[in-house]
Amino acid sequence: MEAEPDILSHFGMLDELIQVIYQGASRFVIISEVDDVQWTVHIGLSGDNARWWRGKWSADDIRKVAGSHTSGKALGAFADRLANAFVQGDLYIGNWSPNTTKETNLTIGTAAKAPMHIDLHELSPQEAATFSVRVFTSIALQAQSRKCQLHPTGGVQPPSAVQTSDGKAEEEIRRLRAELEKATRQAASSTASTSDVGYKRKAEEAEEEVHTLKTQLATARAGSPALDSSKLRSKTVPAAVPARKGASLANPTRKARKYQALEFDDDGE
Repeated sequence: MEAEPDILSHFGMLDELIQVIYQGASRFVIISEVDDVQWTVHIGLSGDNARWWRGKWSADDIRKVAGSHTSGKALGAFADRLANAFVQGDLYIGNWSPNTTKETNLTIGTAAKAPMHIDLHELSPQEAATFSVRVFTSIALQAQSRKCQLHPTGGVQPPSAVQTSDGKAEEEIRRLRAELEKATRQAASSTASTSDVGYKRKAEEAEEEVHTLKTQLATARAGSPALDSSKLRSKTVPAAVPARKGASLANPTRKARKYQALEFDDDGE
């Protein structure tokens, strides 16, 4: 048979959980805690008739519910189901009525085939005050790490490295698109076949650069390490140099040949 600390060690996921549920017009806060001795649940009723209840399971109680020969893996799965029901708010206060102070119970996993029930006992005013002060002390200690603010502030966080690289990549894509459109317009207005081929080649290079940057940007957004902005800079596509006046259409680097018009003698002379 396992020692108590070993059994309760499988219930760690139920430690420091807090939930709020509504039952009719009543609102309850539920706090779950686990230590080496027991699993404890506190139920607090808010409003003018505020009060606290407490319920607990020892290692022996867990054995009775889960079985004395249950393995550690099975105990962990059992505790995980209880924690999921707690987080989902699948909780119910049984035998509850605002007009009575009789003992109640907490049902965990109301939609499960075998819901779990924890008996609750109302705390005395002194016990309730002691527990409340302990909870507020824990809240105050945690608040010290955020300059004693009761609630974490929703301050604006600095942009991440991936977001910064995203902006640079998108700016680079916009620049290349502008160059691509410019090269396309120049190619469309050109009448020289050789120049047309050059413009087309440069337009294809610019389009390829845009595609590459889009791929890098998608990789960064998928969770890859932030891209170095220097890697996002593509080669600048130089503007095509218009053909010089008088240059050869077949070979723009050479001057066009000049042909002298042939003159014929008049037959009448």
